[in-house]
Parts: sequence; C-alpha cells; structure tokens
Amino acid sequence: MKKWKFLSLILFTFGSQMSLADTAKGTITNLRSPSYETVTVYFKIDPMPQGVTQRFYVRSDQGSYAGCISSGSEGTFNRTYSMLLTAKASTQKITVDYCLDTNGYGLVNFIEME
Repeated sequence: MKKWKFLSLILFTFGSQMSLADTAKGTITNLRSPSYETVTVYFKIDPMPQGVTQRFYVRSDQGSYAGCISSGSEGTFNRTYSMLLTAKASTQKITVDYCLDTNGYGLVNFIEME
C-alpha cells in the first residue's frame, strides 16, 4: 500500500509540474467577466492551444480549482485585468503560462504583453 501512495505522489507532483509549464501566445479575442462571479475573469486568445477547450481564466483569490492552484490577490488580479484590457484594445499579442485544469480551462499563472 505504501508503494502505491508513493507512486501516486510522484505522478501527482510530476503532473502538476507539467501543467505549470504550459505556455500559449496569441491575441485576445474575447473577455468575459460574469456578474455572478466577482473574483474571476475569463478570456480567449487566437489561436487557442489545443488542450484548452473552454477559456483561460484569472482569479483574485487563493485555492485549488480542478487540479490547479491559484495564488492571486486583489492587487495581482487588478494588474492582470488591466493588462488584458490593454492587450485587447491594442491588439497586442500576449504570452500566458497556465495550468490546464480538469474541466478544459487554463488557470493563468503568468502573463506578458509583447
């Protein structure tokens, strides 16, 4: 039984590290800020990476979401949202590092405007 727990821990750790390494680059095509969810902004880029079947998202709180970990705060959320708005308005390309969650969404860990 201990061997299975150890193997599960190794696979989980390896899988988590692989998820954090996913990167995508593109132009923002859509921003969504639902009124029922005050801590999340969703967006799409062109082109969307193959694994992200839904949208990318940024959160202003901390926690675990469908296999990904958010370590956001109100300050980081506001800065990131400002960057997203600027990139959308100016059609600038962005690069995002993200964790692909189990629901097909990409939780953004890092964003860069080119």
